[in-house]
Amino acid sequence: MLAVLIVFALSQVLLLACSGTESGPTPAPQLTIGKDPGRILALARSPEYNIDRTLFAGSADGGVFRSSDGGRSWAQKNDGLTSAEVTSLVMSPGFGSDATLFAGTNTRGVFRSTDGGDTWERRAEGITSGSIANLAISPAFQTDKTLFGGSKLGGVFRSTDAGGQWKMIGLAASNVVTLAVSPSFEIDRTVFAGTGRNGVFRSTDGGGTWVANEGLTGKFASSLALSAAFEADGTVFVGTRSSGVFRSTDRGDSWTNTSRGIVKSAVKALVTSPSFETDRVVFVATEGGGIFRSMDEGDKWEQVKQSFNSVNSLAISPAYDDDGTLFAATGGGKVHLSNDGGDSWEEFKP
Repeated sequence: MLAVLIVFALSQVLLLACSGTESGPTPAPQLTIGKDPGRILALARSPEYNIDRTLFAGSADGGVFRSSDGGRSWAQKNDGLTSAEVTSLVMSPGFGSDATLFAGTNTRGVFRSTDGGDTWERRAEGITSGSIANLAISPAFQTDKTLFGGSKLGGVFRSTDAGGQWKMIGLAASNVVTLAVSPSFEIDRTVFAGTGRNGVFRSTDGGGTWVANEGLTGKFASSLALSAAFEADGTVFVGTRSSGVFRSTDRGDSWTNTSRGIVKSAVKALVTSPSFETDRVVFVATEGGGIFRSMDEGDKWEQVKQSFNSVNSLAISPAYDDDGTLFAATGGGKVHLSNDGGDSWEEFKP
């Protein structure tokens, strides 16, 4: 009787083993991402925001959130995303037609969505560091398929096939925390990289070679913003960890500190008006000092919001000169909205 039971038990084990083989290997468990976003680390608004009202937020604990009503309500969009901490977001200049955006993460490199954030796929081949602190995309992305990623662990990575393959192209010894691509990249091939120890570097050949910008050596360059008319005016702003804001009007050859009126010198984010050529508007967010606005290209600053303790990202409407819309992402897990150029604010939680 015992022998019969043993044979029966063995037959059941073999049957289960065969069933497992027929149905394929057990799929790898998916990362469980919490519903609470934690800190909001990144913002990206649609190039056609004034039409589609679309905005994305990257968070420390909750992955990606999307709003289709100008930031008033949010939906979590993490299908295929295997990293909860999203440090940067960029959208294709042709998002209205190609629905493409990219997410940089702290542990898993870069993810791409081609359906407006509904699903994601990891596109990190060639990225030797999982930590991508910042992404920047070519304004001619629809034709050149070019984007850049900066790693806090060292280096600038470039993809010329919409994220399919990546290659380190320089600054391997520098922790790259911010990137900015010229609005005229297709013509001038200019890219700026801000680092945590060595100031700002500039490339004028699409990232092939890099030169340190004099005057910022040793600075922690935490944020970068270029004039929308960079080709004509050569204006670049850089925010630093301890020395406020610097401005260049010669494409980064020389720099002037333009921090008069900014009461806290630790800059977290910068953004220029899409109509900077005519309105000269710049916003800066600081650690503990709130948000400041300049209406004379940085010569003077006024505080427009003091109560924001830590602002990690800013986004501005492409139709700012008409709608006055500005967004601020905070460490408290909120997205703040102003429709009057920063004079008053509403807050919403993804």
